[in-house]
Parts: sequence; C-alpha cells; structure tokens
Amino acid sequence: MADRIAVLHEGKLQQVGAPEELYLSPDNLFVAGFMGTPPMNFLEVSLETTGGACFLHHECLRVPLSPDRAHRIGQVGNRRLVLGLRPEDIKVEPEQPSEAEVYVVEPLGRETLVTIKVRETMLKALAPPEVRLRPGDRVRWHVLPDRVYLFDSTSGEALLVPGW
Repeated sequence: MADRIAVLHEGKLQQVGAPEELYLSPDNLFVAGFMGTPPMNFLEVSLETTGGACFLHHECLRVPLSPDRAHRIGQVGNRRLVLGLRPEDIKVEPEQPSEAEVYVVEPLGRETLVTIKVRETMLKALAPPEVRLRPGDRVRWHVLPDRVYLFDSTSGEALLVPGW
C-alpha cells in the first residue's frame, strides 16, 4: 500500500493521508466504511443525557461517553447521528450467554469473523481463533466506549473518533 492515499467518492475528494490515518481518523462516513476489512458497523443512535451522564443510545446498546468526549461532540441538538464500531472493538464473550445470537462464524486463520444478531441488528465482530462458536449460540457482547466513532448522518461529517 502507498505511503499516502486519496479517497474519492462520486468524483469528490473525501480525504488524503497515510492509510493508518484514514483508518483510525476518517473525516466522514464514506471513508470510515471504505477503509478496513471487514468494514465498520454503523448504527443510527440518539444522544441521551441522564443525571448529568451522556450516552449514545440504540435499541440494542447504550454507550456511555466520558465527560470529555461528550463535551467534544458539543451540543448536537436533534441532529441524526450514526455510531461507527470497528469489528475489532466489539468483544464477544461466549462463556456469558445473553441477548445476542451468533448468526455466522467465519474462521479466517488468525482471527474469526463473527456476525451476531442483537434483536434485529446485525453486527460483525472479530474474535480470537480459539473462541469456538456456532450459529445459534447465545453470547454476551460489549463495545469499548473509548473506541467508538460518531458521525452526523446528514452531512456524514465525523464528530468523534478514538483519540479525539
């Protein structure tokens, strides 16, 4: 791969930078979905504030935001938001049966791509190869809150990426 790449979409330049920069800090939804295999999971979420704490809410998960990260996204008002989750940042725990059902298991050698179904939402997660799962297994799962991405769904603009 090149030292620097340019990502174009519909004839418009989206972002230029080192591959790892585009992967870790995409400027928008298109770049976030384009960079990486398997691609990033996207969920429409709302911003919820309860008792001074801030959360990103979807029917299948609730992600707490640190005060610093909540401050960084500012007052989003009633903007439509999209949460981005890289498959490596979703942790699947087979020893703890719970709300998610294993839908597909794809052994890839040094890792296993697991598609889980939470209610009606499908998410792709990467697990170590020694994790033994089969379709239909029930598992617990969680995301790493400091590894979430957040985008404005109308403009596609990145509002929050890990490290910001």
